[in-house]
Amino acid sequence: MELPSARRLFVLPTEQSTVTVVAAVVGVFAGLATGLLANFIVIFQLLFFRTGAVLRALFLADPTFRLALKGELGHAPWHLEYLALGGVVIGLAWLLRPLAGRLGFRQPSILEDRRLRFAVVLLGFGLLLYYPLLALASLTRSLVPAAGASEGLMALLAESGRWRWVLVPTLGGLAVGLLVTYVAPVAGGHGVVEVIQSVREDQRVPGRVALWKPLLAGLTIATGGSCGREGPVVQMGAAVASMLGRRLGLSRQSRAILIASGAAAGIAASFNAPIAATTFALEIVLGDFGVRAFSPIVLAAVTATVTARSLIGPGGEIARVAYAMVSPWEIAAYGVLGICCGFGSVAYARTLHYAEEFFAGHRFGGKCLARLPRAARPMLGGAIVGVIALGSPQVLGNGYETMNAALFAQLSLGTLLLIFPLKLLASGSTLGSGAPGGSFFPAVFLGAMLGGAFGTVLHVIAPASTGGAGAYAAVGMGALVAGATLAPLTGILMIFELTGNYQVVPPLMVACGLAAVTMQWLVGGSIYSLKIARSAPPPGKLLGEPPTA
Repeated sequence: MELPSARRLFVLPTEQSTVTVVAAVVGVFAGLATGLLANFIVIFQLLFFRTGAVLRALFLADPTFRLALKGELGHAPWHLEYLALGGVVIGLAWLLRPLAGRLGFRQPSILEDRRLRFAVVLLGFGLLLYYPLLALASLTRSLVPAAGASEGLMALLAESGRWRWVLVPTLGGLAVGLLVTYVAPVAGGHGVVEVIQSVREDQRVPGRVALWKPLLAGLTIATGGSCGREGPVVQMGAAVASMLGRRLGLSRQSRAILIASGAAAGIAASFNAPIAATTFALEIVLGDFGVRAFSPIVLAAVTATVTARSLIGPGGEIARVAYAMVSPWEIAAYGVLGICCGFGSVAYARTLHYAEEFFAGHRFGGKCLARLPRAARPMLGGAIVGVIALGSPQVLGNGYETMNAALFAQLSLGTLLLIFPLKLLASGSTLGSGAPGGSFFPAVFLGAMLGGAFGTVLHVIAPASTGGAGAYAAVGMGALVAGATLAPLTGILMIFELTGNYQVVPPLMVACGLAAVTMQWLVGGSIYSLKIARSAPPPGKLLGEPPTA
């Protein structure tokens, strides 16, 4: 058998190899965007809730701040190998074509492919961008003690006046509304829905989304908007993938794979869960588990996770909880929890729908809102969130701290039961008013509250035969996500990655399956498919066709 020559080893399917390299590029940029967004949120929160202390630290040469910054920069994981690798990658990209000529290639090869060289150069620049973002992360960590603040939004709220709980979300909504309406209309929306539509209809994801979406979503979350940051990062990754796919002249199928890779990268970087992110992209965005799509999506998810860990930390922001099933009969209890989470998913989907109709002036006596300028609707949504926060400040922001408290069974039953409906209203007010932000993470948060409450009650009834409330909160997270997105595999794998314990898988399979079945039976679609269906033109109509009289 004749072995392939060295030259033939370089002759590969150029489009397939280009897609693989571009998927790695998209993953790197999604990880960088996640780190950038996380730091922007903290900086914005400090500016809004500890304004005077932050300004003194930045502009009055505060010695505490300077010492903290010096220490953070000194202990930061600089990873000089990224610098070396980025330089080598960029240098090799420029040398590929001359090298191909010297080697005497007479047929097209990857060394002569301009598309691949362009993607490789972008990968190198992405690696080099790690350093300014790491410096920004060091600055963020230094500002927290210098501003005299404890880490986390809940601590900032406890140290600030209650009037800020209402004023800051209102002003944040106004700023976001003005920017979305007059500067960056493409930055509106949840993020994932727009990505799914771009794949199904072969639409271009505007490149401006990559710049404006994370910034405006960060402003929304930092000022108390009840939404997630994963949606903007998903859309940012999809925007980079769409831009590169069209710039490199790739086929429609390759562009769809790259956009799905961007979605996987955004979820992986946000949740530190590359396996679940891969399933999310295949199950929800692409709807295809083919081998050709699998490899680029996996590569994007892994590179995004590694990059985000370097900027945020190896553990992520969601607590890793220990899990153990005390008694086999708990499987039945988890089945009941799954049905409850299915009803919770229905409540979440209905709340988002009714909130959108309310702010559009179509429901609940909101006709006057139809005359309200579109730019003012996020301001009204922010004001509603602020008023809700007076009853429960845990509804503000994305809620990582509160969710982690539920995972460690640190919240009382009354608190859990109060937060769930208020978070529903707050998320509906934020997302329904048009503020940019993700709709995936609120489902995770709601699942933790519902599961924690269910587990608390059950543990009181049968303390010797049931696990703690934290175990049910973890399963509830996956179950409500499975119901809301109709993606049970994503819910199962996400919690499995967060716990790292195989024992949680059987309860998750039961709970996530029943939650998805309940949601499908009662509603007939996910939060994404329902929104796509509502935005579609009526039967027989074309997009852009005016309504008949």
